[in-house]
Parts: sequence; C-alpha cells; structure tokens
Amino acid sequence: MANATNDHNNLPLESEAAPAATSASDYVMPAYRKKPMFPQYVSQDLRLESMQNKEVRQDPRNLAQAGFFFSGMGECFRCFHCGVGKTSSFFSD
Repeated sequence: MANATNDHNNLPLESEAAPAATSASDYVMPAYRKKPMFPQYVSQDLRLESMQNKEVRQDPRNLAQAGFFFSGMGECFRCFHCGVGKTSSFFSD
C-alpha cells in the first residue's frame, strides 16, 4: 500500500509519519512536556520575585500565576514549563 488514506478528505492515516520540519517556523512545540524547561521557576513566588522592579502592563501576580517569569533580557517573559517567550507588549490589553 503506497499511500494509505482514511475516508475523510483523503487525509493520510495517523500511523504515517509526519514530514520533518523544513525551517524553524514549521516546528510546533509539543503540547506536553514531562519536565519543566526552567525547573528553578516552578515556585510561583520565585517567578513573581523575578519581576521585582520591572514595569509590566499586566499584574505581575497574574503573569506568575500563569507560569511566566522575567527572563532578564529586555522585556521578555518566559513560561517556566514549556519555555515559550513573550514580550510585555503581548500581555497588554
């Protein structure tokens, strides 16, 4: 069987391997990670502490509760678990 498909819109079967990403923009981060990328920021208090003396448009407590800490670079905040980085303008209303 060269190209097995299911009955819905001739999509490949789930058992077929997905094509490799050809560039960084093609890569999708897995939604599930067993271990945090930044385990030192597992504590919400430490994430909040990382934002001391930093101007943020959102309430720092909300950012810390959502899993973000200040990365120390420019206006970048990172998720302690998956590592995604966002600037403070992303969090503005």
